[in-house]
Amino acid sequence: MKPVFKLTKLNGLSKLNISNDKQHIMSFLKRLFGYKVHEKPYTYNVPKKPYAKKSINRIFISYSSRDLEIAKKTCIFLESQGLDCWFLERDMRPENEFVKTTVEELEKSDATVLIFSKYSNESRYVQTEIQYSFDLNHEIFSLRIDDTFPEGAMDFYLKRSLWIDASPNTLQNENLTLEDVLMELFKAMRSY
Repeated sequence: MKPVFKLTKLNGLSKLNISNDKQHIMSFLKRLFGYKVHEKPYTYNVPKKPYAKKSINRIFISYSSRDLEIAKKTCIFLESQGLDCWFLERDMRPENEFVKTTVEELEKSDATVLIFSKYSNESRYVQTEIQYSFDLNHEIFSLRIDDTFPEGAMDFYLKRSLWIDASPNTLQNENLTLEDVLMELFKAMRSY
């Protein structure tokens, strides 16, 4: 027999009891949700998305200047795998306007890789880049390089982000190198 759920109150606290009567389950669900529960699940056609998901070929790398070395290694690795990366340190020309160029490059990109650390968490520029990526509906891949967790607005923008943990503790405990983690990042991008 299948279990049946029954909600009872004891001293003001709700308690869920389980019984094995199918009619009790249906009755309980009807009272809980206020509509008839069907024994057979509905089948329906899922509407197609209004846009086709495009493959990820061009990456915008967002990072704090204090995390420059890991950002460089990430860029070099992803480019060695055939991806085109925009990297501020290398690609920003002195004659270009910073904000205009950043916006243009974000719009040209298919996804954003965030080098996430306590420094990027506190950076207004990084937060603005992530907010713009979010608004563009880009996939955001967060490479976490320390034990910091996102706070405030950054937490909001990164809720749907894919996280790859490259913190020193994880690398040491899992006996991994940064290249191993970057390969996982690349595989995750290719699976989107």
